[in-house]
Amino acid sequence: MSAILDTLAASRKLEESGMPEPQADAVVEVVKDAMNDLVTKEHLTAVKVAIANSKPGAWMKCRLHRISERSNSFPPEIPKA
Repeated sequence: MSAILDTLAASRKLEESGMPEPQADAVVEVVKDAMNDLVTKEHLTAVKVAIANSKPGAWMKCRLHRISERSNSFPPEIPKA
């Protein structure tokens, strides 16, 4: 579920504050697009259910694999002089 934004009302408020209509519409679109990536309570509940229904230890194995992948992407350590 994504967060809901009344784009028309938001655009009108921006216009009432003195912002030109094209700029107000653009700002509202940017905010709306950014809100699509927010994590909601429903997302977290779905993750909890998926973890609860998975095999014991599966979550930890996945987490350790992701940590391992990330640590391999770091640049090599620079030797001290």
